[in-house]
Amino acid sequence: MTMHVLVVDDDPAIREILAIALEDEGHEVSTAEHGAEALVRVDERTPDLVLLDLNMPVLNGWETHARLRARSPRIPVVYMTAGNVARKEAETHQADGFLPKPFDINLLFTLIDSFAP
Repeated sequence: MTMHVLVVDDDPAIREILAIALEDEGHEVSTAEHGAEALVRVDERTPDLVLLDLNMPVLNGWETHARLRARSPRIPVVYMTAGNVARKEAETHQADGFLPKPFDINLLFTLIDSFAP
C-alpha cells in the first residue's frame, strides 16, 4: 500500500537516499531539512508517517516531535539517530519507532510496512 512519508533530516544525502528508496517501493515522499520546515510540510499535507532525525539545526527532532503531537497526535513518528541511542530516545520520548543510523534498507522497508493501514 502506498504511504505518504515525510523524511526530516538536515543531511541532504540522507534525505535523497531515503526518498529514492521509498519512492522505488511505491511510496510518496516529502522532505524537510529541519523541524520548522517539517511543520510547514505537515500543514501542506498530512503524512502517513514521519521519519525524524533528532540532531538538527533550527528546530531539533525532540521539539519537532512535541509540536507534531500537539497538532496531529495520530501521525506516527519514527526517530532516526545513531544506533546506540535510537531505541532509548524513542522509548524516552514515546516515539512510534526508531531507525538506527547507519540504515539497514531492509529494516527501513519492514518498518514502513508495519505502519501501513
